[in-house]
Amino acid sequence: MKKLLLTIFALAMVTTALSAKSKKKETKAAPSGPMTYVLDFADSKAGKKTTFESNNGYYQSTKKDSPDFSEYIIGRLPKKGDTVELHFKGVSDIDLPGIMGCVMDDSPKANYWLNVISQKDCDTPIFGPIKAGEVFEGTYTFTLTTNVRKNLRFMMFYNHDGAKAAGWEKIAKAPTIKWQKTDAVTTDTSSMVTKKVPASPVEVTLNLADSAKLINMEAETENGAIKAYGAGISIIDLFENSIGRLPIVGDKVTIYFEGTSDKDIDTPIRAALYESTPAVNWWAELASNNWIEWCSEPIKAGEVFKGSCTFEVNKAAIDGVGIRIYYDAYDGVGAATFIYKK
Repeated sequence: MKKLLLTIFALAMVTTALSAKSKKKETKAAPSGPMTYVLDFADSKAGKKTTFESNNGYYQSTKKDSPDFSEYIIGRLPKKGDTVELHFKGVSDIDLPGIMGCVMDDSPKANYWLNVISQKDCDTPIFGPIKAGEVFEGTYTFTLTTNVRKNLRFMMFYNHDGAKAAGWEKIAKAPTIKWQKTDAVTTDTSSMVTKKVPASPVEVTLNLADSAKLINMEAETENGAIKAYGAGISIIDLFENSIGRLPIVGDKVTIYFEGTSDKDIDTPIRAALYESTPAVNWWAELASNNWIEWCSEPIKAGEVFKGSCTFEVNKAAIDGVGIRIYYDAYDGVGAATFIYKK
């Protein structure tokens, strides 16, 4: 009996090993170039029904019912330049002039609302007109204008400014739309393998212009008086595109920007690496040497300047990362605009 059990155990181990090996073979490398994501509304993890709610005069799909494809994109997150091909087939319980919508990321990493397609696409009719009880179907294709941070959801609207511009009749009702399966196969990247993310500290140099080509330095007041001019800029995308992760303890991060200012600035520009998300109660400094000089030389309007400094990370980012730059206020200085050098 003992020998038989050992034999069964050995066969089970071999079967498990072969199964694991088989599963490992199924993984494939994520493409480095642009991808097309095919999404069928009926495959959404939110289910096959979308309800709507009133929001200051217009109607939008409820968050819990808006088509959500986040679980399908975990292996390879959609990036700027990728294509999203929406396939839909549904039935509404009321007449509608049509539906418009946005492809968005509602994750903490995206500050809970990041539209990843153009505003023009958001204000373009996706489908309609719709007759109550009759099947409507079709496809619509978007090109992403920014990277998805974590989630991918489709929010739908009507009665908003885009609907008014399209000349749609105002509808004072909230529909329920039930989705049916189309012939489309929803893209699933969960088995894809992206490039290996460095687990150990690294030294990385990032060009701020890759995230912000125009920087508005706005007035910051204290007790009614202007004390400084500054800007806080999210740079999640810079890390995602370079090392594939947010900064960790031990990283050395150099951030530079070359461009021109529309104002003379005589005081140094200082900088800090920070995170501003709910995970850190909206503020955490990430570098031991924060508030160092980013540009120490006086800046002349219209002349090219370079800002650069290296941060020594002593606190790991959780859901986001940004750089804050500022210069002190003094008589004669104002809010400057920086434009990157092409």
